Amino acid sequence: MTMWSPEFLCKVLGDQQLDTGKESRESMQLSKYLNDLGDEVESGLSPPYIFDSAVINKSAFNLEDYFTVPPLFPLSDGLMSAIFSEVFRPEFQWLLIGKQNSGFGIHTDPYNTHAWNSLIIGKKRWALLPPSTSPEVALSCYSTSAFQWFLERDKFSSLPLCPGMIEFEQVAGETVFIPEGWWHVALCLELSIGITFNYLGERSFSDIVKKNIDMGGEAADAGRRWEERRRMTG
Repeated sequence: MTMWSPEFLCKVLGDQQLDTGKESRESMQLSKYLNDLGDEVESGLSPPYIFDSAVINKSAFNLEDYFTVPPLFPLSDGLMSAIFSEVFRPEFQWLLIGKQNSGFGIHTDPYNTHAWNSLIIGKKRWALLPPSTSPEVALSCYSTSAFQWFLERDKFSSLPLCPGMIEFEQVAGETVFIPEGWWHVALCLELSIGITFNYLGERSFSDIVKKNIDMGGEAADAGRRWEERRRMTG
C-alpha cells in the first residue's frame, strides 16, 4: 500500500465524516466519496471537494506523523495565535482531497494570511491573480466552482486577462506559495491529495496591529499591548 494512497487514507481516517467545502459544511465518509463516481461533470457540475481542517489533528492516527512542513514555512500558523486566542483562532490547516474536476472557487485568504499548498498525489491547474485585481475582473468567470471558472475562462477568449495573472499546473511533490491578498483558484485534473496551511507573517501582523491602533477603543489597547511586547522582546 503506497503511502498517502486513497487506500492508506481510508485506513487512517476510517469512517470519519470529512467536510466537503468551507461554505456548505456538508460532510461525507472518504470511502463513499471515492467510490461515488456520480454524474456531476455530465450535468455541468463539479464533484464535491474535501476541504477538512479538524481531521489533521483529530484522526485516529495523527496525520502530522505522515507529512513534513516544507522548511521555508513556519510549523504552525505563524503569528496568528498572537492575535486570536486558542478558542477563537481561525482554522489554518487542511487536508485536501479532490476527484477530477473538483476544486475550490476563486478567492483570497482571510486575515492577511499567506498560504502554502503541497500536492502529495495527483495534478492541479492553478490561476493566481495579484492583489491589485478588482473583484469584478477576478469574478468575471463563474465563481461557483473551480470547474466553472476554468470552463468559462477557456470558453471565452474575450474575457479580460488580468495583468500579472499566473497560470500553471502543479504535480505531485510540488508546493505552491500564495502570498497574502492574491486571488487563487485550483482545479483537480485527476484524483489529488494535498495539505495546505495558512499563516500570518510579520509584515501582515504589523499592519493588523497598526489598524487596531487606528480603530481606537479595545482594539487600540490590544494593538498597543502587542507593540509594547514586541519592543520588550525585540
